[in-house]
Amino acid sequence: MPAARAAASTPSPTTVGAAPRPQWFSLSYANYLALPSTLLQSMPVEWQEHMVTCLEEMETAFAHVP
Repeated sequence: MPAARAAASTPSPTTVGAAPRPQWFSLSYANYLALPSTLLQSMPVEWQEHMVTCLEEMETAFAHVP
């Protein structure tokens, strides 16, 4: 993928307290976000640990939801 195209399709990072980026949390008919586990496992260990922390935080926040 050319660098210009990759940069255009990659969402910019959010800042603390900013509204969620619409390209990730837009209204759609999909209720779930599916991510390829092989790509997640290819990310640096620090990134994977942060992802796990975020998922655990979400699980805790919505523990009351069946």
